[in-house]
Formats: sequence, structure tokens, C-alpha cells
Amino acid sequence: MGKKGVGGMAKPRFKNQLAVYDPSRNSGYAFPWRNQPATYERRIYKVDTREGKVEIGDQGPPNARVLFFMHGDGKTSGWHSWEPVMTPLSNAGYRVITVSMPGYGNSEGTQRAFRSDFRMVATVDDLLNALKIKEPIVLCGRSVGGKSTFIYGAQSKPGRVAACVVTHPVVSTKAVVQKCGERHPTLMTWARDDCLGHPYYGPKGAAYIVGLTGCDLLSWSEMDYDHYSEFYNTTYCRRVLSFLRRLRIRPGQHPGPPGRAPPAGRHSRGTPHLPEGPEPHAS
Repeated sequence: MGKKGVGGMAKPRFKNQLAVYDPSRNSGYAFPWRNQPATYERRIYKVDTREGKVEIGDQGPPNARVLFFMHGDGKTSGWHSWEPVMTPLSNAGYRVITVSMPGYGNSEGTQRAFRSDFRMVATVDDLLNALKIKEPIVLCGRSVGGKSTFIYGAQSKPGRVAACVVTHPVVSTKAVVQKCGERHPTLMTWARDDCLGHPYYGPKGAAYIVGLTGCDLLSWSEMDYDHYSEFYNTTYCRRVLSFLRRLRIRPGQHPGPPGRAPPAGRHSRGTPHLPEGPEPHAS
């Protein structure tokens, strides 16, 4: 039995006892998804921002719709935190950009820039401008990166964001979350047995955010996976692609007219094959 968590509930563990994925360390775990065939080469490079040079991972067609990912606040967080999704989503035709925010990974600057609402928004704007990304992006974030997704989604200029995807997000304020939900269709993913300090059933957990935003919710169980990266590489990618198809946010195309998305569950032709993974429980 794991350690006690919120409300006295036992904190479960993944089948493989790994807390973080860090490619610079030999964890003894093979991470099978790292051997997936990739249609597009991954590039790692740095971009100038007002906070200094920020390192990003970039994979997919250069002129395709951008899926932009922000990591959490962990000590080893960086662009690689979203590495499990890069090949599956870029193979589907999207351009996947994952960021080491200032002060994280090999990026210059201070981590305070990520925790500051104003400086975080300015950094994301700097990156999008430097990369000459003009089409609305799909903004994705986990934990503190989820909080940043809500903030940027609420404060960004019209036409910057097409949709949001958040994973066990830290909540900023009620007003910010509501405004982001009003402006952008949102998908949220959250493990009901989350053992990393983001209680699904907490006072600002999944039900609270769904109530504020009306967002789609993907609930899943950590114990169905050997490692959390397996969830992101399989079930997460399948659900994100389904969400984007429903909104008609296709690679290289603007979303269709609001309110005219096809029913959930309708699949388009040519859906890329994704690795199999456990199906999430119904929520």
C-alpha cells in the first residue's frame, strides 16, 4: 500500500516505480515509446526571448498547425517532459513544439519568469513571434503549465489560441479559468488516482474545473500503465486527436465555424495509427 494522500486515501503507484522521466539519466527503464518510427525529424534548438535563450523541441511539418506544450514545475522539467507525445502527434501531421521555460532544462533566465503571469505570457508571445507562428495554436500544459495555459488562454490576443488541453492543472483564479473556458474549447485530462499531488477529488479538482469551463474530461487510472509516459504516448494522444477532429482543427487548417463541430466520436479518414494503450474508464 502506498503512502497516505489527501483525505487519508492511500496514494497508488504506477506499476513501474519511476517518479520522473529524464532522458539525461539512466533510470533502468526502457521507455519503449522512444523507439517509435517518426515521420519527421525532431529538432532541439534555442530561441531568443526577453528572458534569454529558451530551448524548445520541434517536430512535425514546419507549416502545420502548432500544438504548443508547457511543462510543470518539477526540478527536472523541460521540453523533454512532453517527449512521449511528440512523435505520435507529429506523425498525425501537426507541428509539436515543447518548451523548456526560462530557468528550466537548458534554458536561460529564472524560473520566476514561468511563475509570473505577465512574464510567462510575454515569453510565450516572444516564442510565437520569433518562430513566425501566426495561425492560432492549440495550447497544452500540465500542472503549473496547465495554470499557465488557463492564464494565457484568458489574456492572449484574439486569434492566438484555437483550443486548450490541460492536465491536472494548478488553478489560478476562478475568473481566469472561467474566462479561458469562455474563449476557447478545452479538454482536461486527470488521473482519478493521481499520486503526484494533484487530487482529482480535491476542492479545486476535476469537478470544480469542469463546472467553471464546461470542458471535456478524460479520466484515467495510473495503475493501468507501467509509467505515466505510457499514458501520454497512447491514450492521451488518441483523445487529443479526437478532440481536435471534433473541433475541425486539422493540421494546417483553421477551425470550422463555432458550434458546428461533428458529434464526439466521429473519426475522419486517414487517422494515423497510434500505439495501443489501456482504455480510460468512463467518466
